Amino acid sequence: MRRMLLVVFPVAVALLAGCGEDSELTSLKGTWVGQGSGYNDGTFEERTARLVITETREDGDVFVGYKQTKADGEPFGPRETIQGGIGPDDTISIADEDGINFFEFSEGNLVGQYLESGKKDSTVKNYTLVRK
Repeated sequence: MRRMLLVVFPVAVALLAGCGEDSELTSLKGTWVGQGSGYNDGTFEERTARLVITETREDGDVFVGYKQTKADGEPFGPRETIQGGIGPDDTISIADEDGINFFEFSEGNLVGQYLESGKKDSTVKNYTLVRK
């Protein structure tokens, strides 16, 4: 009996300690907007991005939504469908229609990079997104 308690008790405590807390996935849902800058085919540019997470799935730490970007003074461009997930190291990976984003939570913001590679051009931009 004592041996069973030594195994069951720590597991129960660990499970109960996580109850009632929002997971990173749950706190990711919603709208995020922020600035980014980097290179697009060798030309430096700054853009504003809007990332909207519309649905999350706790059973796979995955989510879907859309993103839009714009330059200063322009309206947001068309929506690009995104799909993403949170890895074991809490890295948030997002695939859109032509690139990949890697983010992490930092002081309540999403901080990360957008990468795109192609035969004609490539893009690397750093972004900081704030919940709206």
